[in-house]
Amino acid sequence: MLLKVSDLTKEYKRGGKSFAALNNVNFTAKTGEFISIVGCSGSGKSTLLSIIAGLQTPTDGEVFIESQPLSGLTDKEISLIRSTKIGYIPQGQSLLSNLTVIDNVCLPYVFTHNADDVKKRASDLIMQLGIGELSNCYPNSLSGGERRRAVIARALINSPKIILADEPTSDLDRKNTKEVIEIFKKIAVQGTAVIMVTHENDTQSYSDFVYELSEGTLREVFGNKLKL
Repeated sequence: MLLKVSDLTKEYKRGGKSFAALNNVNFTAKTGEFISIVGCSGSGKSTLLSIIAGLQTPTDGEVFIESQPLSGLTDKEISLIRSTKIGYIPQGQSLLSNLTVIDNVCLPYVFTHNADDVKKRASDLIMQLGIGELSNCYPNSLSGGERRRAVIARALINSPKIILADEPTSDLDRKNTKEVIEIFKKIAVQGTAVIMVTHENDTQSYSDFVYELSEGTLREVFGNKLKL
């Protein structure tokens, strides 16, 4: 199993009282699956992705990546897993404004690899995502959809086995939303597991599995291999 989330609970304190952002969450992801997790704002979706990425620790439960539990690992070991096995796409604008598109895409690679051949790989990814002519442009000159494609390319630069996408279409119009979701579908078909959290229901037809997260509780909406 590529990813297993087991009995995951995350509690916070507010006003002196505890509340569960996640309550006994369980699901799995295999190679090449496209999973959507839907739910309204504040339902725990971002918290779930953050814990899977090793950016937060759960109150209880475990995350396994290729059978490796994240608990007990050092920060350095978790960072290595995150940089080599996970491509994380956060909410909002995350490109560095003082770097060109291609330099933004290269950035995760140079921390973990010999950077000699990274420009060729970055150029190939940018071209595949349809923004090849924008390689030397800066983020502030790009449209919302173009910036999102650059962020996806950056997430793919280290050939991750899992893509975690946090509300990747929240600031896009319907046309760009459709194009970005189709990119994620292609990424999954090519063998990378894609886990996307979203509040938009029209992305469900592209997904192999859809879960709903409500008040910290996860339930499966459907699980079937839909073909486009």
